[in-house]
Amino acid sequence: MLQLSHAEDFEMEGIMNAEGLGGWYILFGWNKDRGFMIYNVTLKKSGSPWMFTEFRGSKAIESTHGEINRYDWKEDKPFYLHVKNSKVSLIVDKFKIADEIEIPTYSEGDILIGTYKTRYGAKHLRIKNLRIKGSN
Repeated sequence: MLQLSHAEDFEMEGIMNAEGLGGWYILFGWNKDRGFMIYNVTLKKSGSPWMFTEFRGSKAIESTHGEINRYDWKEDKPFYLHVKNSKVSLIVDKFKIADEIEIPTYSEGDILIGTYKTRYGAKHLRIKNLRIKGSN
């Protein structure tokens, strides 16, 4: 896991390659064991679902957890993550993975990116460039 910044409303953009099997996540608004996560796992048979969840007390809140889209990331792609006015959006190469998901309990916190182990291992991320512009 890599801590990138600390912000309230922010924009993160860059070019990254998240191709291949395994899992990875972007955690944002992380503060005192609370925050939000968009994560992806690419599987051999089940495709590449993108999930969203809220954490409180370091535990996922079941009522907020669910699949938001499917997108199989191939090659280097530009991406844009935007959190503003308690809404989050994620676009990868013009494909809207998350489109203004409401996050009413969102507040300022850390922004982190990381990988996690699946039966196929962790995702091998290759970040070409990254920029974060935020407010706190």
